[in-house]
Amino acid sequence: MAVIIGNPGEGALLRGLLNRVLAVVFITLFAGILVAGVAWLLGGSRAWWVVVVPVVVVIAEIVYYRKTIAEVLELYAEGGNWLKGAEGERRVSAELGKLPDEFIVFNDFHPVKDGTRAAWNVDHIVIGPSGVFVIETKHYSNARVPSAAESGITRRNVKQANANALELKNRAVRWSGGQLQGLFVVPVLVYAQDGASVTSLWEGHVRVLPLRLLVKTILDHRETAIDHDRASRLALVLYDQMDVGTRTPFKDDIVRFGRVVRTVPRTAAPAAAPAPAAAPARPACPKCGSTLVVRTARKGAHAGESFLACPGFPECKHTAPLPS
Repeated sequence: MAVIIGNPGEGALLRGLLNRVLAVVFITLFAGILVAGVAWLLGGSRAWWVVVVPVVVVIAEIVYYRKTIAEVLELYAEGGNWLKGAEGERRVSAELGKLPDEFIVFNDFHPVKDGTRAAWNVDHIVIGPSGVFVIETKHYSNARVPSAAESGITRRNVKQANANALELKNRAVRWSGGQLQGLFVVPVLVYAQDGASVTSLWEGHVRVLPLRLLVKTILDHRETAIDHDRASRLALVLYDQMDVGTRTPFKDDIVRFGRVVRTVPRTAAPAAAPAPAAAPARPACPKCGSTLVVRTARKGAHAGESFLACPGFPECKHTAPLPS
């Protein structure tokens, strides 16, 4: 089971709840003001105008504040979308948990700078033997996912996934002091709705997947494999960028990942070819001092045999047998 760091959908859940609470508070206040106004106008009287006037006032207020009311209703609906997104992130996290022990997953990753959470965040980051993956999660009602050529929403999602991968790559290099230079990050766009049907599995460099294909795709993706040392270093770099309060509950998990990575068998490097034996030093000619060279007899009783001879031949005719 993969090591899981962080709570999935935490940011989306909080934003969704906040939007809905604000919308409900506004609607409650607005309705309360209307009720109070109607009660004041009625004042116990039964005259016809006492009924007509409040109705006219209510209609007038709705017309006058129609834009505000529309924004509040949109805020309420947007809150529902955020809550739906949080559910999608929880589904993806549960699926990523099925990866083997040598993988680590960061959920709802928010780096911190000077004690403040950065505006940039990533739904999921996966690190393992097959590479580094940045995952953008979407959770819609419709099962069919149109291609980027068909849908502006899909184009926007693909662009976001690609931008997140590039941003993580640049930040990882900066956070590691250049030690993670050349790191390749795979952008992935995942649709978590039930029965998701993706029209195109590739949009440029971005993998577009239904949830059911996510784990298999990560395990089979060997083009961007990284070694254990870089995987461990990147995990520690990301962990250090998290808020202290957020990361502390997962201290034992990051330690466990480092321990697992160290114990995973490494692929043995091919043995280096043995260096060729140094040729024995050739002796010097005892007559002229030149270094003897190897010659081959062309004729006579020793034709075809090698021997040592002085390079000064014919001035120096010294020869010697080759040492055994």
